[in-house]
Amino acid sequence: MPNLHPQIQEVLRVMAEAKLRPIEAMTPPEARQQMEAMARARKAEPLPVAKVEERMIPGPAGVIRLRLYWPQAAGPVPAIVYYHGGGHVIGSLDTHDFVARNLCGGTQALVASVDYRMGPEHKFPAAIDDSFAALNWVYANAESLGADPTRIGVHGDSAGANLAAVVALLARDAESPKLCLQSLVYPVADYGIVGDSYDSTHKATAF
Repeated sequence: MPNLHPQIQEVLRVMAEAKLRPIEAMTPPEARQQMEAMARARKAEPLPVAKVEERMIPGPAGVIRLRLYWPQAAGPVPAIVYYHGGGHVIGSLDTHDFVARNLCGGTQALVASVDYRMGPEHKFPAAIDDSFAALNWVYANAESLGADPTRIGVHGDSAGANLAAVVALLARDAESPKLCLQSLVYPVADYGIVGDSYDSTHKATAF
């Protein structure tokens, strides 16, 4: 694996030693349980945050759960709405709690992690509807949360980055909220799964 960063090589080594079941061999509930167990086994210290709180906010099909992380900084602070990865099927506020804490501590921004609906139980566009509703709620309540409504952004990884990109487009078309940040970590931007980037990644990780 010469083209991979040493940290990624170490992650792959640990995963191989753990003899995890292939995700394609599991049902969605089984895959979720395995991911939750992997997250609990993570041994690292996240960056410190000032406060963590959960809120239930109104959504298009019922309530949406948010986990809010406040930084150790005087307000009003920027706000980032965060969407976790997991192929739109697995992942949760808990599996990505470490990521959200580091995002909050590293940026000194309020982070709102979104527990959007996932498949296969909830079909398209359920995840998008929840994600955009959460962004609009953070924008509407920014001042009461100690955040600056003129400094709001979206962030996501993998499938969550796809959601972040989609809600950024929805916000652009609606002309609200006015976003100042779109941060996408290995985004799923082409569900055809074709192209040079996919080919090169496959070759680099084959072992």
